[in-house]
Parts: sequence; structure tokens; C-alpha cells
Amino acid sequence: MAKDKTPPKAQFPIDPSEFLHHPHDRYVRFAMQIRDLAMEFLQFSLDTRTKALIDWDSLQISKESYIDEKLKAHYSDICYTGLMHSKEPIRIATLIEHKSDPPRKGELTVQLNRYILNLWIDDLNHNRPLTLTIPIVLYHGNTTLAKETTNVLFSGAPDWLHGFVPSFDYILVDLSKQTEASLEGLQMLYLGKFLTALKHSRDDDYIAFYWKKFVIFAPNQRDQIILRQFSVATVLYLNATSTVFNKKIKNMDNLLTTEEKAGVKPYLFELLDQKKEEGRVEGIENIIRLFLIKNPNWTDQQVAECFEVTIEFVGKIRTK
Repeated sequence: MAKDKTPPKAQFPIDPSEFLHHPHDRYVRFAMQIRDLAMEFLQFSLDTRTKALIDWDSLQISKESYIDEKLKAHYSDICYTGLMHSKEPIRIATLIEHKSDPPRKGELTVQLNRYILNLWIDDLNHNRPLTLTIPIVLYHGNTTLAKETTNVLFSGAPDWLHGFVPSFDYILVDLSKQTEASLEGLQMLYLGKFLTALKHSRDDDYIAFYWKKFVIFAPNQRDQIILRQFSVATVLYLNATSTVFNKKIKNMDNLLTTEEKAGVKPYLFELLDQKKEEGRVEGIENIIRLFLIKNPNWTDQQVAECFEVTIEFVGKIRTK
């Protein structure tokens, strides 16, 4: 298998509108396409014995998603495929649970069984042997999530009957169990920020107090383009999920000290200016749209002169 260390497909500038719908899905999928971040997450999630078996240079992102319509409401997935040192193929599938509440008892097991079955059906459809797959569930809900086992699900049945139950292990990364100290202590360029943003995206009290850590990125000489992509995506994600964060960055000029502003990347100020301009334009569009509804007989030229905008601008609004 050829080694692939190409950067993620997502290119800067990032379209802010991408984060307006399904922001959790957009953010995780964007972030996990950054190979450095994905490798940090896998190193963080897997145990030492498993990590020693993997040829890390062989891992490459899969273009496929194995989430079907019934799973889509709960999860998004990112798969990395590669080889073990024994040359046997391996797949590491990360499923991100987007619901804020934990699934019902048995639901996660059923969903994982469905997902693994989708993977193996795809193997068979492509005339491949079944690929050994390690599922990782990344959960960032409000309360803790217990790992399900056959003994938990069928506690009333004798052990010898458990052999009739489809069963496999999975790795559960429950961010509600991660302390701030543990996330802050991660000696990794991206992972601490990524997991912290996911963990607290719905926590207004945390965002109100610690919002600055998401806009002040320490300088780093590694790949600045990728760091730029990641930091902008993080700001857009929190802006879409937290009204508190939205208000803070709108007033960022007044809330940051001169020293703090020096730690903010210039492109984040550019992004803020862009969003302010987009908001201003959207406001004018709404006003003109309402005016046209009430005054459909006005010509584009008359409306343009009244609101001091171009005729083309009015024409686009009328077309919408």
C-alpha cells in the first residue's frame, strides 16, 4: 500500500456557510482529514499493544463513509486504512456521536453491529477479504456514557448462552470523563484544542470564561497553512454552536488586551471582518427583500437609487 501523507482536501479559505448546518459533523470531518490531527487522535485512543502492531506510515484516509441513512442521525465516521507490520490490512474507524444525550441501553451495540456489517458488506462487494476493523466511538455528550458489554446487555442469561450473541470490542473515548488538566496536558499540536472544542461546544458557562483560548493560538513553525485551516474551522464551529462565543468574537476588539491581540493570528481578525461585512450585507438584503415584496412595481434602478446599492445587487435579491 502506497504511503500517503498528502494534506487534507479542504482548502483555505473555508466557506463559513459550511458550518451553519450540522456543525458537529462538519467540524469533526474537516479536522479528522488533517492527517497530523488524526494520527494524534489515534495515538491518544489506542492502547500501547495495538499501537505497536500498526505501520503508521501506511495509514491513509478512506474516501468512503459507511454510515447509512439510519445511522446518519447519530454519527459521522472517518476511516483510516493501512497495514499492520505483519502486512495484514487493518481499518481504524472513528464514529462520532453527535447527540448530547447518551443512547438508550443496547442502542450503541446495535448501531456498531450495523456499522461493522456495512464495512464487511463493502469488502465482499469488492471481492476483498474481511478487513479487521477497530471501532473508536468519540462521544461528547453532556453526561457520561457507559461501555456496553454482552454481560451488561444480557445479565439475566447464563454465561454459556452469551456465545450466541454477536459481540466485538470497541474503544470508547468519552470526553465527559476527560478533565481539563488532561486535555491541557496533551503535548500535541492540534488534539487538545480539538477535543476541548468538542467537549465544551454546548457549555455556555465554559465558553464565556475560556473563549479566548480558541482564538489565541501559540505561534508554531510547523505547517502554517494547516494550522490556519484548523484554527479558522475551530472558530467557525464554536461560532455556529455557541451564541455566547458568537457574541464574544463580535466584540473581540474591545474584550482583548493589546498583548492578547498580539497572540491572535491576523487571519482570524480578517475572518471577523468578513463575518461583520456578511452580516451587514445580509441585513441590507433582508430590508430590500421586504421592500420588494411590498412594492413589486418598483424597478431595480429605483430601488438601487433609494438604498444606494447597485442595480445588479437588487436584481439578485429579486431573483431569489
